[in-house]
Amino acid sequence: MVVLTVLYVYYTVWMLITPVIDEAHYLQRFFPIERESGLMFTTLLGYTQLSFFFTFVGVALVMTGKHPGIETIDADS
Repeated sequence: MVVLTVLYVYYTVWMLITPVIDEAHYLQRFFPIERESGLMFTTLLGYTQLSFFFTFVGVALVMTGKHPGIETIDADS
């Protein structure tokens, strides 16, 4: 939990605070120059998480037969 908190604070400072700080400030040394790469990484991570979530929900619905119009798939066959 501590690692996730540190990563969250680091990312938040990188994306929200460093754009308004002068480039010569010492704090800028701790962050990559390209903020676009951070945005692309988090977007890719979000899309990946959503695809895994919806795949899991879809498979669970089909396996339990709760989805209307789709027959239950028998796992034994």
